[in-house]
Amino acid sequence: MNADLARRVLPRWDLDSAIATVEPMLPGFSGASVFRCSDKFERCYALKRWPGGTSTERVRWVHGVITAARAAGCDLLPRLYVARTGSTVVVDDGCWELAEWISGEPLPRAASMNQVAEGAAAIARFHRATLMTRQSSDPSRCVSPSVVARLKRLHELDRELPRALAGRVPPDVGMKLESELSRAAELLRRQWSARHADLSRQLHRWSNSPVAVQAVLRDVHRDHVLFSPNTAGQLVARAIIDFDAVRADGPGVDLARWVASFRESSLIAADRLHQSVAGYRAQWQLNNDQVALAETLLNVSMWVNLANWVVWLVLGTRTFVNDELAIASRISEISDQVSDSLIGDD
Repeated sequence: MNADLARRVLPRWDLDSAIATVEPMLPGFSGASVFRCSDKFERCYALKRWPGGTSTERVRWVHGVITAARAAGCDLLPRLYVARTGSTVVVDDGCWELAEWISGEPLPRAASMNQVAEGAAAIARFHRATLMTRQSSDPSRCVSPSVVARLKRLHELDRELPRALAGRVPPDVGMKLESELSRAAELLRRQWSARHADLSRQLHRWSNSPVAVQAVLRDVHRDHVLFSPNTAGQLVARAIIDFDAVRADGPGVDLARWVASFRESSLIAADRLHQSVAGYRAQWQLNNDQVALAETLLNVSMWVNLANWVVWLVLGTRTFVNDELAIASRISEISDQVSDSLIGDD
């Protein structure tokens, strides 16, 4: 996505002055395009084109959740600007939004327990605000959509993964990505058959167990919570960004995704989840069912995610605009998680 298209779209919003710079940001894995825009007064904005195929109705629903949560007191969320049409969504070769640019940096992978707990507290503030916007203070109850999706994906992987493991790494990939794909494939060849039944059993436990659901982030990994130092020099959460995946699900889904961003071993992951739950509960209530759901998803997701990457890249069922090194790094992180979990089981 080039800056010329971004400049064509920007006039749809009534800004106080002309935009001086439009800088494309490195793409994530969702397929969205983001530009950092600034005006002559050095005020900054985030211009985003949602992933291709996203409906206007979907974007408007997410914007409604974010706007209502801000109104309910969650100042971690960026302000969305209203276009000349009276909507926060502009349609021009896709769906676009313009938001305030919030400065900050994500936590490192080796963040301290207290920092991870601070991020969980920020997630709790979002959950509290979204629940406050409901007409009823009691959340709905249903089987977690993430559980349903994981069970479906496990069934699909029964067919797809054997073909991928029998196939070859595409010849046009670089050496680093080829090495990481080969490593991931070898881990799956040795372990998938034995692990599959256990993964299914863990998920089936939840398939008949409704949980409280509300609007949650669902893709709140460490890159999506920004931190900066306070006056005492301590890192504190300043913003939550990227709402492509927002849907109704259990709050435990967000805790699992958050903790997985920092996982080095099974033992450390358990400690991080414990600290995250404590940080969350300092801001908002969380029942034990949601903690147990987070534990299950934390265990299941790393195996499914590793299998997904091998299937996507070997069978060519998905394409990515990301740099190969970024993809290789993501696969490497997941392979490390899987390998460490096997050590923890010994």
